[in-house]
Amino acid sequence: VGWLTINYPVLIDLEQRADLSKYIVQTKEMLRNVPNKGMGSGLSRYRADDHVNAANPQISFNYLGQFDTDFEQEEFSVSGLSTGSNFSMRSERFHELSINSLVVEGQLKFTVEYSKKQFSAGKIATVTDRIKWHLEQIIHHCSGQQQTITPSDLTADGLSFDDLEEISSLLS
Repeated sequence: VGWLTINYPVLIDLEQRADLSKYIVQTKEMLRNVPNKGMGSGLSRYRADDHVNAANPQISFNYLGQFDTDFEQEEFSVSGLSTGSNFSMRSERFHELSINSLVVEGQLKFTVEYSKKQFSAGKIATVTDRIKWHLEQIIHHCSGQQQTITPSDLTADGLSFDDLEEISSLLS
């Protein structure tokens, strides 16, 4: 049994005073516009003429997917037993903070891995509480919105937000 994960760097550059709607749309567009969905991004660190910062990122975020549909057929189920650590206690950490998430039984679940030498349990609890608070804000915001179409939802290459707004105003 194996699992293929592609790691690629993403810098989410958010404007300081943007509202939540704008943050959500900007993030969606940035992630959808990652070239080749991240495939080949690891090669850039080996090119001498590339100006990409090849340093390892401090935080790793891995969304494993939604497993509800796999469990509906009752062929698989989630074990209540801990999986234990993903790495040996003697192995070198690739990231200061690793966050893994997945959806099971209709719930988004997180695991956070960190070095106890580097972070206190209280500091990690503060980080996870902030993540939870922000996710609740996003859920509350989105549940009250109508579906919004953004340029990456359409097949027209090079379509900008301004172009989309102009088309929408003509159709209104």
